Amino acid sequence: MKHVPPKVVLGIAAVFAVVTALVDHTTLAELSGQADTWASARKTIARTLNSGSVWAGLGILAGYSAGARRWLRGAALGAGILLLTTALHYAVGIAAGSVPPDGFVANAPWFVVAVVFGIPLGLIGVAAHVSLIARLILPLGMIAEPWVTRRFFGFYGTVPEQVSEIASGVILTLSGVILAVVVMRRGYRRHHD
Repeated sequence: MKHVPPKVVLGIAAVFAVVTALVDHTTLAELSGQADTWASARKTIARTLNSGSVWAGLGILAGYSAGARRWLRGAALGAGILLLTTALHYAVGIAAGSVPPDGFVANAPWFVVAVVFGIPLGLIGVAAHVSLIARLILPLGMIAEPWVTRRFFGFYGTVPEQVSEIASGVILTLSGVILAVVVMRRGYRRHHD
């Protein structure tokens, strides 16, 4: 992958925060069970984008944007981008009405998670410049997450809940497999060109 400037990552993070906040907005028709098809699609998108591995990918990308061997900058960018994205996500959610007015306080643990996990994710991004293992962490996380979070086991809730659990699990698994193949092929080409 070519160098990604931090300001591009910042733009991606801003768009990601807005989209993830807006896709969390539930309509009255969904709540009353009159829009199951829409609810299934919206919840599938929301569960996929709000998955831990997709958020982790943002932290890894931020660290990658620091450049090779820029460990301190990568750690700071990983934590900073995730913290900023989390703040913007909740600000947009509050403005859209999908998050209650006390959303920042009620979700304070997610701000801590952004920093605590953003640092090592940023370091993984820096390491991805030279390490195939680091480049494979995200795709392997995407493959593992639906199985670890049991998205394919035990059906509960409404039909849209069940559909979105399974569909987002399939999307994450397939995306992880595709990304792993791309990473492996590029790694092979690097060593054989």
